Amino acid sequence: MQKIVTAQSRDLPALSKCMRRSEIPFESSFLSEEKLNEAIEEGRVSVLKDGASLYGFASYYDFPVEAIFPNSAKKQNDFLESIGYRGEPLLLLEAVYCDPMRQRKGYASLLLSSLFSKKKDATYLTVLPMDRMEFLPFFKKARFVPYGFLESGALLLVRKKKKEGLCSDPSF
Repeated sequence: MQKIVTAQSRDLPALSKCMRRSEIPFESSFLSEEKLNEAIEEGRVSVLKDGASLYGFASYYDFPVEAIFPNSAKKQNDFLESIGYRGEPLLLLEAVYCDPMRQRKGYASLLLSSLFSKKKDATYLTVLPMDRMEFLPFFKKARFVPYGFLESGALLLVRKKKKEGLCSDPSF
């Protein structure tokens, strides 16, 4: 029976193996075992398991908006305003991995749904490198929309929130 749980330090070898099997070709600061272990210790990694078998995992971290616009408070404010930011946590979805033998079966979507239900009030962002654009439909299905390209050439995606309240109905 599959279940989603918060990763423990004993899961690090299996998570590292999952990353290696996914054959991610680009370098990133959060793909190191050290960063992954730090994320596990902080409770920012969810894993989908069936007994001892690891199906996949997802991790996030608090997003510092100055990471995108390091020298411009105006650009930071413009960005926050353009995504409808209202003071809720900004979280960067840094990794969604699924064992290659278990891909295209809905497990990554299940991991994201679990994360989104745990952190309902957050605004989510993710960065999609140019050589991974085949995953854009997956993120669009999860209500991420393209915001724009970063200096690195990667695409920044922002997850749209469901509108709530009386005015959320467009026919209203």
